[in-house]
Amino acid sequence: MRWSWVGLVVMTLACASGRRQALESLDPLEEVALTVRVRTSEGRPVPGAALVIWRAPPAPPSRIGTTDAQGTLRLKRRPGRYSVHAEARGFVQSARTEVRLAPESEAGLELTLTPAVPFSGRVVDPKGTPVVGAMLRLLPSGDPDLWLDVESDEQGRFVFEGVPEGAAVLRVEKEDWSLTRLELTAPQQDLSVVLGGLGSLRVRVLDPQGRLLPGGDAEITREFDKSTLELFPEETDEAVVYPRLAAGRYRVRGYYSPAKGCNWSSVVEADVLPEQSAEVTVSFVGVRGVGPLKGRAVGRDGRGLGNSKVSVWTERVRDEPGTHGTCTVDTDPDGRFVLPDPLEQPKTLLLRAKGEAPWQSEGSPVPGEDAPVVFQSDHGGLEGRVLGPDGHPVERFGLSASRWEQHHPQGRYGIDAFFTQTYQWIIDADGFATALVRAKGRPHEVLPLPDVILDRGRIVQGRVVAEDGRTGVPSLKVMLLDPFELTDRVSAPHPPHRTAITDADGRYRFEHVASRIQLLRVDAQAQGTVLYELMPDEASVDLRLVPLAWLSGTVTVGARVPLAGVDLNVRCEGKFGVSTSTDASGRYEVRVPGDRECFVHLTDAAPKDEVRPWPPPLAFSPQRLQLPPHAWRPLDFEARQGPAALHLRFPVPNEFLDAFLLPGEPPMPGTTLAMEALIRAGFVADWTPTIVRPERGLEELFFPLLRRSNYVFSALPLGRYTLFITQEMNGGLHVLRVPVDLKDAGTRLITSGHPGEDDKATIFPR
Repeated sequence: MRWSWVGLVVMTLACASGRRQALESLDPLEEVALTVRVRTSEGRPVPGAALVIWRAPPAPPSRIGTTDAQGTLRLKRRPGRYSVHAEARGFVQSARTEVRLAPESEAGLELTLTPAVPFSGRVVDPKGTPVVGAMLRLLPSGDPDLWLDVESDEQGRFVFEGVPEGAAVLRVEKEDWSLTRLELTAPQQDLSVVLGGLGSLRVRVLDPQGRLLPGGDAEITREFDKSTLELFPEETDEAVVYPRLAAGRYRVRGYYSPAKGCNWSSVVEADVLPEQSAEVTVSFVGVRGVGPLKGRAVGRDGRGLGNSKVSVWTERVRDEPGTHGTCTVDTDPDGRFVLPDPLEQPKTLLLRAKGEAPWQSEGSPVPGEDAPVVFQSDHGGLEGRVLGPDGHPVERFGLSASRWEQHHPQGRYGIDAFFTQTYQWIIDADGFATALVRAKGRPHEVLPLPDVILDRGRIVQGRVVAEDGRTGVPSLKVMLLDPFELTDRVSAPHPPHRTAITDADGRYRFEHVASRIQLLRVDAQAQGTVLYELMPDEASVDLRLVPLAWLSGTVTVGARVPLAGVDLNVRCEGKFGVSTSTDASGRYEVRVPGDRECFVHLTDAAPKDEVRPWPPPLAFSPQRLQLPPHAWRPLDFEARQGPAALHLRFPVPNEFLDAFLLPGEPPMPGTTLAMEALIRAGFVADWTPTIVRPERGLEELFFPLLRRSNYVFSALPLGRYTLFITQEMNGGLHVLRVPVDLKDAGTRLITSGHPGEDDKATIFPR
């Protein structure tokens, strides 16, 4: 594979310690002048305007001085990338503007302020009494980055400063009061906002014959947060009363059981008004089921599936208005069952046996008939036994495909198989060498595996020595690995007996080592690294540490403006890696593993408490390098420049999705390790939050970003690329390869389904 975009760097230069001293002696970059002029939209100067400036990526903002009579403010800042805006009484704050300050230069900036409009009023209760301490949030529709917060005073009054003219949303809330939400247009003067008290809701439930159900089993959810409310309702003989509800729309669910094992529910909507009692009736009048469904649950071999549970349910979304139903009954020892009164004729049934995953039927019973119903697992499996050298079962053992220790008197275990793919796992038992098992599984089939016969293994021992080959290095962790465990994606806990700590003379010892190719790995941090391929017949191995190399340089945009706070991650073969960040002058220095292929990735650190990063994150292309021990390599990075962007969108987010991009047309790798090497080399997507501006509170900003659905690769030069879309599922990595030809400037949108649901995906391990 050829990489036209990077070069292999092999350099031996002067002593790294000398370079380090040189770096430490560098003075911070000299401050440069920035002249800011603040004007109105008509061009008149705005005196007394305050400038708010912060370094990008954002540190806490600083309010710097005020403009003079000519609307000018001159200040000095160290070179870098900044965001600024201006604020002045009687004006709307200016739009955030990016400023790039290069060394030994001067910069000028003009900011425009538009006049603010009045927005004031009082918060009162329905009787006109002032409400003190109400929280008000104003969200102007024309500026998605702006929201203004105030609190009502002792007279219930409030005044918003810096409000732009136009449409806006006003939210007013206080504990133990109902929320008031208004859509209005600024300006507003002497606005009266009525904050209503709490209301109540009385829920009645009627059975199919129109009779009141005593106690009226019900629950409610609030329309805006969808969560079930625990409001300690008051039950009466005829209804359930929710006594203290904030005004708003609620979804109300009532329940009715037509027979043992069957439960119906119906969802309706109700509006609760401030300080008023509302009533809603959930009615099952006229609702009829399909009657009893009889059958016999059998497997594909015709064997009865007794002592299990059979379930049926309506397929509508549970929270949608309408009637829903479920029925669950036990099968007898021969597999026979009777579903008393399902709400609808089902397409399929679900069967669960104790401790087993659910099985699905190929069809369903027909009313009035009593016929076998064939069930099969919605996934397959691989089943086997673990035996000792004497042929007796090993009752306790670890399974790398499972988090839990296995315990079975016959030494049995099972692996779920949801896809047709190769599965691999390690069996690990005290007193024995580990066993590596690989087998192909298929959905809907449980396949038997040959017995795994463990052996005692051999002893492997030796020393970890320094570069001179003689000096032992104490207190180092030596890891015994199988090659497939070297991935950049998973950091599974390593069993203690597969880890050794060197003694005072650097000696280590492993017992019960398997007779297959494995790896000995040492990451001695500042002292160096070792990755040694241990052959099946080796019993004594000295491991010589490979010293680190030095990498240093600057990170800039436009080759001049230094970038502070850029994260730099070095990802090397052997699962070695190191991270650092650029300093205030855009400089970095890091020690990297010597004699190893590495890729350096840079990420413009984005603020996680912003609705959107500002200024937008810069993108960088990874660089490949391989340095001899003790070498020093100067390597400067510039933000990537290009007219094109690639936007990958998934209709449904999933925390196990990821994507990376490579220039050119690299083929799908043929092995797992080759796939990992490709991942290590690929372009990383920009940080692209999907959070919208919050209406409620800042807590909405701290949204978990794991369930990502958008990936953007920005600032790409025109040309051919290959997009790899990955999804981790069932112990494997499902990968789609998508060629992309970026012929034109602008953003190319690709919408993709999940690789785990695509038959064309390539599945690893391979």
